[in-house]
Amino acid sequence: YTHLVYYNRYRHVQEAYRQLGRALGVEAEVGQPLAPRLTQEECDFADKLLEHWQVGNRHLLLVNVNAGDLCLERRWEPWKFARVMEVFAAREDVVVVMTGSPPEQAYTESVRQLVDEALRDRVVNSAGTMSFGQCLALLARSGALLTNDSGPLHLAASFGVSTVALWGPGLPATYQPLVGNHRA
Repeated sequence: YTHLVYYNRYRHVQEAYRQLGRALGVEAEVGQPLAPRLTQEECDFADKLLEHWQVGNRHLLLVNVNAGDLCLERRWEPWKFARVMEVFAAREDVVVVMTGSPPEQAYTESVRQLVDEALRDRVVNSAGTMSFGQCLALLARSGALLTNDSGPLHLAASFGVSTVALWGPGLPATYQPLVGNHRA
């Protein structure tokens, strides 16, 4: 509360953080965000899951239908997620895996249940089945993440994973990853 920091809601939020850093005498570097550190055990766990799901040379598409309890309005409509997952589940070269935390498991499963019955078994609901670090290791190994505007978007970007994020009510220009292969 001793230093004024300019905030422009039409600029990326990272600029507000850079302004705060400058007020504290720190100049931040802009670029690829630092990825969380993973343990060997977390990486081994993710590798075993990929083997179990027989990913092999196929593409791993992670899908996050959640947005956290603080901003449920960020969720894209469940039936729309189901339709997109059907398109990818029908492909032989793609493995579709839904992610989420333990409290999100039931909602994630309710969205999976909207997938056409003929394709539903080709969509894995992994929500609530692994630790945070294990989920990060899986995310780091994925080919792409389809997600709402949420934390997993930024974690995926930190690993250099391609992302497609569905936005609303937030503005992509304010919060989207600044580097990497990202589509809003």
